[in-house]
Amino acid sequence: MPPKTVFSEEKNPRGIPKAPFIEDVADYLGGPDAEVEGPLKNFQDALAKYRYMDANLAQRRQSLEEKIPDIKKTLDMVEYLHERREGKLDDGDGQDGDDAAEPMKTTFELNDTLFAEAELEETDTVFLPMSCSPTKFLLL
Repeated sequence: MPPKTVFSEEKNPRGIPKAPFIEDVADYLGGPDAEVEGPLKNFQDALAKYRYMDANLAQRRQSLEEKIPDIKKTLDMVEYLHERREGKLDDGDGQDGDDAAEPMKTTFELNDTLFAEAELEETDTVFLPMSCSPTKFLLL
């Protein structure tokens, strides 16, 4: 009798095959006197694959969680630029939004230990790093 496959054809949205539920082990193996080495090896191989997928997903999750502070800083800056452009900011001098025409001086992070200064002029476009290349967004 050919060995039964451990993985089913059914997959979740991430492409991970569904593990089967075996109600009757003896029936699955082919009777009480059937050889168990083949199916046991198949299940051990499947378990190793599931552990690999689990470790891969855990690593990906950790990588994404490490990006959250940078994403929050970026979102805060985009919101600040939007409010500045709309003239909704109060810089403490009692005059709302009158500095929107002046270039804004800022310091931004190039990497963990290197910063650069820049002057930001009035614009309606923001470029954000999305994967390998920057993506253009409009400030509406």
